[in-house]
Amino acid sequence: MTNISPALCGRYSAAPSEATIKAVVNLHRDIRQIIEDASGNRFTTFLQGSYRNGTALPEINDVDIITVYDPGRSPAATDYWTALFEYVAAILAKPGSAYQSAEITDKCIAVHGTVSADVVPALASTPETSSIDPIQIFSRRVGRERDNYPRKHFENGVRKQADTKDAFKPAVRMLKRWARQYDTLQVPSYYLECAVYSVPDGAFRAYDPLSFASVATKVVGIGPSDSIPSIGSKKNIRGSTEWCDDDFAAFQEFLWGDLDRVFNALEADTSTSADRYWSLAFGDL
Repeated sequence: MTNISPALCGRYSAAPSEATIKAVVNLHRDIRQIIEDASGNRFTTFLQGSYRNGTALPEINDVDIITVYDPGRSPAATDYWTALFEYVAAILAKPGSAYQSAEITDKCIAVHGTVSADVVPALASTPETSSIDPIQIFSRRVGRERDNYPRKHFENGVRKQADTKDAFKPAVRMLKRWARQYDTLQVPSYYLECAVYSVPDGAFRAYDPLSFASVATKVVGIGPSDSIPSIGSKKNIRGSTEWCDDDFAAFQEFLWGDLDRVFNALEADTSTSADRYWSLAFGDL
């Protein structure tokens, strides 16, 4: 243990409040019910992303909801996908609905509110794959389907959490919270989660500051030729089409600079000094 005050130790690993969790649960239940009722239960709807995976920050204000159209099958023509997006949007924005602001975007139908939702139309390849990954989602901007692994991502995250004695998800939240201070990084939170997932289980610790120091040290040690697997599919997310070398190197440089402050916090002789260094590492001046 160190001199970092107990109240500050968990500040940057905090999860959403009970009130936020309740709002998200109600939103998902409402949207699922609307879609299933209007379509005759032809959709399978479930949460994906940081909220479902337990890696969301306290101020989360939007969630991702996958809605798989069971009668349809991938691959599908662009016109089919266009009609599917319009069908889901029309269901959400029907007269009397609370989601009149539903708006079709690149990969989803955006629903705005106190807690907003990105409702993502999806297709499976066969009836059997309606309940297993991958499913296919569609980018209207590029006119192309791509595999998505939301359920496998969730399962692997649950396993990593157990294997690290519940230290994986807090470490992800800390790295997300750390990255938020740097507007120039522009790193998707999914990449940060994958980076933490790639760290060996033995590097995680029960004590948040020590866990962050250990995990971040492993992350800055990832070499140019090392891969970072996607949590769901195991595909390497390093490369020109995803986390390119220049962006990853910039991310590591920023993280390396703040690790000095983390170690100073762990080694500080007084609570005042420890708290100051720990806060500075996360951009709280």
